[in-house]
Amino acid sequence: MLKLILFMFSPFIAIYVWFVFDAIGWVNVGIAFSLAIAFGLISIIRENKTKTLSAEEQRYNEYIESLNKEIQRPIIQARLAKLENKANEVENVIKGKATFTDKDGNSKDLDINIHIKM
Repeated sequence: MLKLILFMFSPFIAIYVWFVFDAIGWVNVGIAFSLAIAFGLISIIRENKTKTLSAEEQRYNEYIESLNKEIQRPIIQARLAKLENKANEVENVIKGKATFTDKDGNSKDLDINIHIKM
């Protein structure tokens, strides 16, 4: 029913819009349309940037999870158990290096020092 009404009155709607745009000024209408297109493009670009940032953060989180799994290894747990007896001392528990390679092939060397304060 709505489609029929719109179809019947579409010439009148078009004429009304024509007169409104003519009263506003065609240059102003063109500027308004170009601004609407520009804001639409800006919002699309921002959404894409946030999606790529979240994907990069997800990769870093996966890398951190893999490092946490390394800490759970029996050798490291045994060393941590030995340190529990030395409650007042603060020393380096683990020293090591890790290399992270991102999707572009850039690698970052990370120096890892784990300190335990008791």
